[in-house]
Amino acid sequence: MSPVGEGMPRQRRLVASKLRAPTWRGTLIARPQLLAALEGVLTRKLALIHGPAGFGKTTLATQWADQLRARRIGVAWLSLDVADNDLNRFLAYLLEAVRAFDGGVGSSLRGLIEANPDSSADYVLDTLLADLALQDGESVLFIDDWHLIHDAAVQSSVQHLLMHLPPNLHVVITSRTRGGVPLSRLRVHDLLVEIDSTALRFDLEESRTFLSQHEGISLSTEDQSSLWRTTEGWAAALHLASISLRASGNADGIAQWTAGAAANDIGEYLAENVVGRLPPEQVAFLCRTSILERMCGELCNAVTGAHDGVAQLEALESQELFLQPIGEERKWFRYHHLFARFLQRRLERDFPGETADLHRAAARWLSDQGQIVEAVDHALAAKDLKLAVDQIERHAIPLVATSWMSTLLNLVRKLPGTALLDRPRMQMAIAWADTLTHRPQEAEVALWHVERVASTLAAVERQRLLDEADVVRACMCAYGDRIDGIEPLVANCLDRPQDFTPLAVGVAANVLSYYHLHRQQFGKVDPLQLWARDYHERSEGLFPSVYGRCFLGLAQYRAGSTGQARATYGEAIDLATRSSGPQSNSARLASALLGQLLYEANELEASERLIAESRFLGFEGGVVDFYLATFITGARLALLHGQREEATSLLQEGQETAATLKLRRLGAMIAFERVRMRVLEGDLRGAESLLTDQLIDDDATQEVRIGLDLARARLLCARGRGADAVELVQAQLIACEASGWKSQEIRARIVLALAQDAAGLVAAAEQSLLRAIDDGMSRDLIRLFLDEGQPLIAILERVRDKARRRPVGSEGLLEFNSAAQRVLVTSRDSREGAACFGAAPIRPAELFTARQTEVLRHLAQRRSNKEIARLLDVSVDTIKWYLKNIFIKLGVTHREQAIAEMARLQLLKEPE
Repeated sequence: MSPVGEGMPRQRRLVASKLRAPTWRGTLIARPQLLAALEGVLTRKLALIHGPAGFGKTTLATQWADQLRARRIGVAWLSLDVADNDLNRFLAYLLEAVRAFDGGVGSSLRGLIEANPDSSADYVLDTLLADLALQDGESVLFIDDWHLIHDAAVQSSVQHLLMHLPPNLHVVITSRTRGGVPLSRLRVHDLLVEIDSTALRFDLEESRTFLSQHEGISLSTEDQSSLWRTTEGWAAALHLASISLRASGNADGIAQWTAGAAANDIGEYLAENVVGRLPPEQVAFLCRTSILERMCGELCNAVTGAHDGVAQLEALESQELFLQPIGEERKWFRYHHLFARFLQRRLERDFPGETADLHRAAARWLSDQGQIVEAVDHALAAKDLKLAVDQIERHAIPLVATSWMSTLLNLVRKLPGTALLDRPRMQMAIAWADTLTHRPQEAEVALWHVERVASTLAAVERQRLLDEADVVRACMCAYGDRIDGIEPLVANCLDRPQDFTPLAVGVAANVLSYYHLHRQQFGKVDPLQLWARDYHERSEGLFPSVYGRCFLGLAQYRAGSTGQARATYGEAIDLATRSSGPQSNSARLASALLGQLLYEANELEASERLIAESRFLGFEGGVVDFYLATFITGARLALLHGQREEATSLLQEGQETAATLKLRRLGAMIAFERVRMRVLEGDLRGAESLLTDQLIDDDATQEVRIGLDLARARLLCARGRGADAVELVQAQLIACEASGWKSQEIRARIVLALAQDAAGLVAAAEQSLLRAIDDGMSRDLIRLFLDEGQPLIAILERVRDKARRRPVGSEGLLEFNSAAQRVLVTSRDSREGAACFGAAPIRPAELFTARQTEVLRHLAQRRSNKEIARLLDVSVDTIKWYLKNIFIKLGVTHREQAIAEMARLQLLKEPE
């Protein structure tokens, strides 16, 4: 139902050059003392390298990064620019950067940032830190040009990262300033290595080596000393000087300009000496391309109007004219910052009036390449608001359709508020983005502008806009878990699909499927989704197709076709995985529902993996049914491992989500699950308190009403009021049978059996339970029975004993068949079930499955993830998943703590 896509389309791919350290031609000056100082960060958290421009901060960081790679220590690199003052953009690049440690680290969280732009930062950082703690060995993250960041939210995120780094991760930051990082706290605890401008300056000997070996300049000892004093060991200034001297060939005149150059003007002074000796056409090329943060030959051609951009860049690189390649492929370049600023001033002086046109040309080329963020920045630099708006409008719907809502909304924020008011298609895209990020009020404002402008248009276009606005409102209803009024909102779009985009039609079909699903009209979903499949496939985004399959699977599951539902969820996961990878948000949406289904089939390990993955979706994406699968199934799995605090925390998280997003059904169903837990634990007063707080409105859904009465019936049974519970459940059982929701009917019949048994209606209880078992086990819903614990098992054992004593051929009791026997056997063999429902506490070693115990043994032998994966013939990601669960059970955060805790608990000690 959501037009959110998970792919990473070519046109919106992250700029890869920001994720690679700069490359340098020739041999760098060895700086052993500084490199030795950096080694200290491997026992600390942060190394801060700070100093003015051109002091070799990035060069030093690059040298150490190369040394770390040679020692097989993990290295990740992130170069910052001004555009990274947006938290979501920064986090997206951070997540992409750390994938250098392991391709799977952080990749799962990218879609969450886009789908939840205002609320995912803390969750993203905490989850990322937890994943990084599972990495083998030491890793170092380099963050270059930190001084460009002034946004408080971005600074706060890095501070949070630094204060919670796992012991195996370290950070190196290069910056022109010392701001934005918690230096005092780190210094007090000896967690900081600091290298400042004084340390970065070349001493006299290093300057001589630099000039003679690196730059190939031969100077007298006196001139070397003079140049070193003038530049004060500033590497960039020495480089500029060497270029000037090579260009002039007049080393004897060095004293003339060093004597007159102030230290703060040295960069511009030397650049003047270099540029002044270049051919005019090359100077013009330099000036006109100086507006570009990064450049390739094609972009240079677009800006300059020439056709020799590649050749010009090659010539500049060969002349070492402050041009730095970005990446090993040497296609993209950037100018030295000092040189670029000089050229920009020269551009204004020598080519007045051209700057705006150059920015416009850059904006159009970048927009055509899909680099919309940079394109808009250039349009705004040209002060061409119309161009910026046109570009955003051109990309707006594709951005939404491929789940880049955050990018779209951040672009919109760059514009004056009045710039978009009369652009109905733009306002429609904003409404979609706001709806899909749970901002209904903002979405309504955008739709108001759509309708305002539509009133001035021709009838056909006006009606089309109004009808699409209704589809957005229908989607808004579904995200708010409301179905009243959905049908008329999508009717026009579905009646005239040829008049609308495939995206709008696909979403309309999904919203109507949601409507049918919650009206218990399960049979209507399949033909509707079959009809909509062509529109899903023609839509630019992936999510409508995955969402449609998820709704179809839900309808099949509720109608009792659990095998079909499993296949449909698997199809949705396969579709998302092929398009976006197994850790994409689209795959995880379907994973939540399949994880719930596998849990009910008692396939616990597979369910646990899928449910754990689905939690990466965040808490402001999707509709209530996905939340229910994640929170409630996740809590039950935690209980099976004896992790009551984890289960309680999950349910509390769910209730907070429900309160924040005003999702009453979610809040009610989680409350009923908490009641079930309290009753099974014997906390009847707590259960009563939770039920008292549940005020059910007249418009509550049938699901909520049934859930409330089943929760009440459980409490009545526990208090010995079985007869009252029977009356309550019988009424709801009739409603369940009428709805066709089979799992609800089976659950109600189970609770009826428990109530009848508590009321002394023994035969009726046995009849009800065996009927439920016949129905439920044929659909592989075994946990519906196991989760009721000992009260249900007691009834079943009684039936079994009667069956054993019953004469052959006697009548009056349903057969104790293989399905009933399977429930008993599974219950007896399930150690996890005993942990959950009041049996004797499980010893620590029994918290782990056989497979987890194998992993524990290898972990105790300090084998790496890769070694364990090879020995157990599984993927490294699977081992990480096992370790994550092991760490949770042990209450630790990384390997060394786990090994120590295993030793303390004697987990692997053989029984005597």
